[in-house]
Amino acid sequence: MTALLQKALDINTQLSGLQSVDQVCMALASSLQETLSLPDNVIYLRTRKDTFVQVAAGSNKCSEQGQIIAPLSLSSGQGVVGMAAQNKSSIRVEDTRENEHYIVDDQCRLSELAVPLVYDGEVYGVIDSEHPELAYFSEEDEVMLNAIAAMVTPKIAHLMAKSSLKRAVSALNEQLIDSFEPQFSDTRRLDSALPLLGSNQQLSELSQKEFCDATNHLLKHYNDSQELISSPLMKCLIARHQIEGSSSSESQHLKNLKLHVSHLIRSFRENPATQLWSRILERSYIQAGADQHTLSEQFNMGYSTFRRHLAKARSHLALELWALEETLRHHRN
Repeated sequence: MTALLQKALDINTQLSGLQSVDQVCMALASSLQETLSLPDNVIYLRTRKDTFVQVAAGSNKCSEQGQIIAPLSLSSGQGVVGMAAQNKSSIRVEDTRENEHYIVDDQCRLSELAVPLVYDGEVYGVIDSEHPELAYFSEEDEVMLNAIAAMVTPKIAHLMAKSSLKRAVSALNEQLIDSFEPQFSDTRRLDSALPLLGSNQQLSELSQKEFCDATNHLLKHYNDSQELISSPLMKCLIARHQIEGSSSSESQHLKNLKLHVSHLIRSFRENPATQLWSRILERSYIQAGADQHTLSEQFNMGYSTFRRHLAKARSHLALELWALEETLRHHRN
């Protein structure tokens, strides 16, 4: 047992320097295939549509370029992989011929071990290993793969959230660019448009902490325009960008600010790591109406658990807004 857990630590160390989800999954599949002497080992990741798709393999399912050949896609509860994801627990099958959930991929194999990638209650994917021998996987193998999953899933979740942030910031930048197009040719970009804010406008360059505190204040008073007019964020670039010759009004600044907030919250739906936070933020602040005790019951959570998720969601939103503000500052300078 000690030797297997050491192997798990060694594999995790090998993955520590990788900077993309694809790199992590490909290295993990290859390492597990070698460690367990497997003919087939596949990593599934959860997609936006709540299905699980093969993204990496340490087997003949890969082309010379490292791409999965005919990647299999499974719904939650479908196949041994889908059942492991649905139950959030590993499944070890000693004889696949006797398992009603077994689905043949590239060829039939007699043993299967599926281990879900779970972090903070969310399922990000599944490690799926197969072998042609009966009862090939031992209890120790299952323990080792669960240990690896526990170590690697936080890294995958972090990288997925980072990728989602980059997409969200890029999308918001494109919205800003589009807003300038009536006055600028298609070849003019954001960096040429932002200086038109003008020296006569009082811009505020808050610190990160001040910016995040102001974001929390904005959320709490999201539907109170009178309160938000005095928000420090109203003097930041995310609120005050405008095209040359357009009117500069507080109502327009507030509209810009709330547009960014609502767009970012919606963008959280694209990542399994932040889907729940998107719903919590929308119900707590955008739609409003219900108190936190009521919302915790509607989300089937204890009150303290709901508060913990709400705090994480607010923090994540504030950091993404901050990243956008920093991007605008960079282009303006």
